[in-house]
Amino acid sequence: MKLLEKAQALLAGEITLDTIRELDKLQNQAGGQEHDYIADLWEGVYAATSEEVLRQAYGEGLL
Repeated sequence: MKLLEKAQALLAGEITLDTIRELDKLQNQAGGQEHDYIADLWEGVYAATSEEVLRQAYGEGLL
């Protein structure tokens, strides 16, 4: 569950485009339940991220 811990730590600060990139990377590396737990964190990302950053992430295919 180390990847989940890293993902949770990412969300402790301001969510930037780099944060979203890293969260996506961690989720892609994770498997099984850990992948599912990281997937659950995305709801918080949507709620706590500025519209501009969300637009940029969408433009990069991250969302």
